[in-house]
Amino acid sequence: MTRKKLTAVALCVALLLPLFSSITAFAGKYYLLWPTPGYAGITSGYGDNRSHWAIDIAAPKGTPIISSAAGQVIAVNTSCTHNYGKSYVCCDSRGNYVLIRNTSPINGQTVEVRYIHMTSVYVSVGQHVTAGQQIGTVGSTGYSTGNHLDYKLYLNGTAVDPGPYLQIPSNLYYAGSNWSANAAYIAKLKSYNNTEYDPGSGGSNLMLQSGYNYPILILKGNNFNISGTVSSTKKLTFVEARIVSPDGSVKYKASATPNATTYSLANLAGSLRFRSLSEGFYAYEIVAKDESMSSNYQLLYSPFTVSDKATIAPMAGYTYPVSLKPGQSFSIKGKLASINPMTAVSVSIVSTSGETKISQTRSVNTSVYDLADMDSSVKFNTLPEGTYYYRVTAKDNKGNTVTAINDMFYVSNKTGIVGEVSVGGFFLAPTPGKALTMKADLEPAGAQYAIQWFADGEAISGQTGSTFTPTFAHRGKEISVKITGTGNYIGVVESGPTNKVFALTDNKFSIDLVNQTVSPAPIGTTVETLTDNLTTDFIFTGVYDKEGKKLSGEDVLVTGYELKSVVLGITMLRYYVVVQGDLNGDNRLTAEDARLALRGSAGVGNLKVYQTKAGDANNDGTLTANDARMLLRVSAKLESLPVLM
Repeated sequence: MTRKKLTAVALCVALLLPLFSSITAFAGKYYLLWPTPGYAGITSGYGDNRSHWAIDIAAPKGTPIISSAAGQVIAVNTSCTHNYGKSYVCCDSRGNYVLIRNTSPINGQTVEVRYIHMTSVYVSVGQHVTAGQQIGTVGSTGYSTGNHLDYKLYLNGTAVDPGPYLQIPSNLYYAGSNWSANAAYIAKLKSYNNTEYDPGSGGSNLMLQSGYNYPILILKGNNFNISGTVSSTKKLTFVEARIVSPDGSVKYKASATPNATTYSLANLAGSLRFRSLSEGFYAYEIVAKDESMSSNYQLLYSPFTVSDKATIAPMAGYTYPVSLKPGQSFSIKGKLASINPMTAVSVSIVSTSGETKISQTRSVNTSVYDLADMDSSVKFNTLPEGTYYYRVTAKDNKGNTVTAINDMFYVSNKTGIVGEVSVGGFFLAPTPGKALTMKADLEPAGAQYAIQWFADGEAISGQTGSTFTPTFAHRGKEISVKITGTGNYIGVVESGPTNKVFALTDNKFSIDLVNQTVSPAPIGTTVETLTDNLTTDFIFTGVYDKEGKKLSGEDVLVTGYELKSVVLGITMLRYYVVVQGDLNGDNRLTAEDARLALRGSAGVGNLKVYQTKAGDANNDGTLTANDARMLLRVSAKLESLPVLM
């Protein structure tokens, strides 16, 4: 079995926090920090025609995520190892995430922010964080088709549009593929003038005045003198300048308690030891507060590079290919920084034999150049199978020519592995006498790697070989294998015969192994629609009504019908169909359905699991009076029920 087939069968149950109460009108200024400094591309807006109650911000894997405000960490998940783009639900659908309850309320309402699909998490439950503190990095864990941050804001437990409360970057742009569904929202974000911050009850206006400086590229061993003025309409009680490492730790800092309405950052310059930094990526940060504020506010967070020798170097967050399939495209992004103005920048693809396959050059006159300018001209999808170098070279006005990026990548039908790879699937029962076999055919020869098998995310003691035979104790669990290597390499990961549950093919339906349900199906969904969207690896005997009669493909599904299947010719499995909003199974959404939902939420009526799922109108995992009210309004045609896919 290929890695593609294995990952296609990884199904997990998403756990969502319940939503409560309603939002009141927002008055006054309370602007949350933009969570991915330097990255302002939105791929999906709030709503987005698919009940997506968050915003998606595109950024490369490993990009720092900062806390939008001071607060306490109240929930963390770090269990998801599937950190790559996928079109199905795995782990928790949210992947690795952090939920922070902010210190300052909005109009008396509790403020919580959930940061979703993270690669790394740098905080733990109960920890207090400051505004602008790095809490982790961008990734693609959980149900995620690519590296991005899913940013979700709650007021009193209800998900709300973050736009009115966020500092909106001046360079905000749309980076997705569904402009028709997002254009209006992006325009609305741009219309907000959320650039100031007024957290104090006394109406202060804390700001970093224009004319300040910040580092972009520093030669190792050289110093940098910061300057600029912090001001407020209230007296400043604290100002601090920091040099921050990629893991969020503070390398050097200098602070003052001005007791004045203005303060010069030049006073702190001597204590920030830029000259002592080793080669790598860092961030320069300014935080402050005035007498009207209870916590620090981040005024500046600017990434910079310390280079050992080069006068030209890439800034943090640039992209480069690792392995591509023949015909696959790749988007190059990132910025080059130079001590002196650059006069030319070149991007090329060179074979290991030294032959230049693709080359693009731009004449420039700038100290910072955005490589995305050449993205459309570098056609990775035209490369045949082989090994190549992605090479970025620049020349400055002093005659220095520097190769800033020179990374090897592969174009191959084999699986690309960067440091580690995880594959897995749910297995209902072991096949007697047969092993789950992993085969690693790796290049380059002699690559060093380690193997570990997992059951439901927990390492199985002693199972570190290339084969694993499950026992009856592993029935119904997700069995996965993780390969960890010392470098970049490519390979083929294969598995022997397994008994797997059917998989999603286009994400229209999900299978709940615990409650044995298949959902959600909008009212009017036919049997044929359901079965066409499930793979045929699983042997179906059909869909049956409540009297046990087998239905035809044109018959319409109602809540409580059964999807039946056979495994190994002997095991009969059945999954109850869930039709959204249809609790009583009459293929309509009426006031009766709303009454059933209300009685079930109050504990007065006993609902079956599939009825509870059908009544969960907002898809938050619980049945509440809010769901009943929504169903009642839909049945009265006062609003429409979103199709939750």
